[in-house]
Amino acid sequence: MTLPRRRQRTARELAQLMGIGERHVRRICAEPRASFLRRAETRQQAVVRLRDGGYSWDDIAAGLSITKAAAHGLFQRAKRKKAG
Repeated sequence: MTLPRRRQRTARELAQLMGIGERHVRRICAEPRASFLRRAETRQQAVVRLRDGGYSWDDIAAGLSITKAAAHGLFQRAKRKKAG
């Protein structure tokens, strides 16, 4: 499972191209909080599903295009949320 790239250009590149400040570009392109939280929940669930399915941290990280540390952190966060 490879996640699609969310942006084609960096904020710095867009700011230079448009002649505006980098911070202004970040404000315009910011993802709404609710959308971010839904996406984060989906990623956590994917990591838990894969880990419970017997996949290694290396496999999970490669499949989701994240680091092993990020995969482990998502897993721990999901487990803590479930427990508490």
